Amino acid sequence: PNDYDGYYMNLWRSIFIASIVGIYMRYKGIDFINPTNVENKFWFQARTTGQFVVFITFVYSLKYIRVGTSSLIFAMNPVLVVIFACFVLNETFYLRYLIGIAICFLGSFIIVMNDNRSKPHNYTPDSHDQHAEHGALEDIETSLNTIIGLSWAIIGLIFSAMLVISSKILMREKIHLENQIFYLALTNAFLSAVAIYFLSELKFSFGFMLGSLFNGLTFLASTVFIIEAIKGVDVNKTTPLSYCGTLFVFLISVVLIG
Repeated sequence: PNDYDGYYMNLWRSIFIASIVGIYMRYKGIDFINPTNVENKFWFQARTTGQFVVFITFVYSLKYIRVGTSSLIFAMNPVLVVIFACFVLNETFYLRYLIGIAICFLGSFIIVMNDNRSKPHNYTPDSHDQHAEHGALEDIETSLNTIIGLSWAIIGLIFSAMLVISSKILMREKIHLENQIFYLALTNAFLSAVAIYFLSELKFSFGFMLGSLFNGLTFLASTVFIIEAIKGVDVNKTTPLSYCGTLFVFLISVVLIG
């Protein structure tokens, strides 16, 4: 925990992913696209820069709310993906989508409301009035932290939905997963380096770097699976399955971090 830095984590894993995918592309003889020649430049930026925004908003949300709550909000992106897919990709919208969206919102609302709880009192007041005043201030602080954390998570939620839509649009333009992932990692490495220069400090931890590289492997695998999943079918049919990941997050967070 003392070595953790979200910007460094993103930097190390992005450099690792860009290197691995770059070597793979050269081995397979896959051409590197010129970003300036991309037709859908807005969605190309949304796919590359947007991933950095999603990561940073997730990290900041964790400072204020539980990992299960934050992950659950981010996992609600099928709600926005279904809506975006209808308007941007002209995919068919069915009534059952509304039912599923309503259930997602209801379940998310129940869990998120449970997050607004007070911290343990480690304060010994001199009187009953001081105790009441301290408790009120602590309740206000807890509520503000919840609002701030939820705000960061909602911003990340919007961008995470745009990532799925942008991947589908880029696939239609024949920009396949190798180039998508390569430029995604390259952009994230650059933005992380800029963020470290302005917002963090120069430091190095070999153990933390190894952990970041391992995280890069899981991130690379998940990105490949997502892009492959939406290659042949509508995003409306594949994206809602990602909501199941929230169940695993809750189980793991209870076991590992209480």
